[in-house]
Amino acid sequence: MALILSKPKGFLGIDFGSYSIKVAEVMRGSPPELRSFGQVRVPLEGIKEEEIEQIVKRLNDLINNLKIKTRKTVACISSYASIIKRIEVTLTDDKDIDEIIKEETEAQIPFDIEEVYYDYYIIDSDEEKVEFLMAAAKKEAVEHILEITEALNLELIAIDIDVITTGNLFEQIYKKESPCLLLDLGASKTTITIWVKNKPHTIRDIGIGTNDIKNYIAEILNIKIDDAEKIIIDKKEEYKNTIKDGIKEYYKRLTDQIEETINTYKGQTKNTISQIFIYGGGEEIIDKKSLEKRLNIKTETIDVFSYINHKNINKATLKTIKSTGLTAISAATREIIHND
Repeated sequence: MALILSKPKGFLGIDFGSYSIKVAEVMRGSPPELRSFGQVRVPLEGIKEEEIEQIVKRLNDLINNLKIKTRKTVACISSYASIIKRIEVTLTDDKDIDEIIKEETEAQIPFDIEEVYYDYYIIDSDEEKVEFLMAAAKKEAVEHILEITEALNLELIAIDIDVITTGNLFEQIYKKESPCLLLDLGASKTTITIWVKNKPHTIRDIGIGTNDIKNYIAEILNIKIDDAEKIIIDKKEEYKNTIKDGIKEYYKRLTDQIEETINTYKGQTKNTISQIFIYGGGEEIIDKKSLEKRLNIKTETIDVFSYINHKNINKATLKTIKSTGLTAISAATREIIHND
């Protein structure tokens, strides 16, 4: 006689971003349901050992306020705090595949192999070669996540790289056959991913983020960063042109890099990008029509709510969740997508 084990009713996804930590609770169903969502700010200097106790307290208060009962958790680490590479290696008779991949990983990362945790996913292989996606993260960043989730009494199932888990949810929603460009507009960086037939072809992090806008304002007005952020939030008429100029500078630098990435991909593969999908905090800032016109590529926001039921979420917060909550929701649906 076999025991029938029930599946967990839901999962918690935690996105450890550079601006804030986002938490999403998703319950199983047809479709899955977003039961709760919230976020807490991260200190300006990021997650440091001395800040962990404070972060744990903020997250614990958030989890209690949201009445989250799910303990099974998938966390996401930023691609900016990790290394992702698509690698092709030749197979040899004297070494097994794990040994070859370890040696190649060690050659590709700018750290000692003992300083990182790494994993890989085989994309394609034959008798002569293997192509794989390698992901590595510094042990310190991973151990901070372990320390935080343990202090919150959460059952951590996995730690994913944000662009990978988000790409998997994108694939589940859209099932695109032609190459698409996913654009994660974050606070401290932008991640450009070219997604082709259920896997990433190119992942590129660039040091351009929405923080650049407040940095520009702070420099122009000779004020502190926190004061510049307050000016952006308050949208006072007297600073309208300064904010506009900051956004314009951010947009120009960003679109130059996007265009360069697309042209490089086209030159390497002779393929074209069929569509651009945007998410992240900068989604509300970027002029999608202008981007579409410049690149001549259809551009839209990833619509997570075409896949996730959100009937219990306050309507006032849905717009924010749609732009900033995608990665946390992707983490929460990871097991649901793979196992249902």
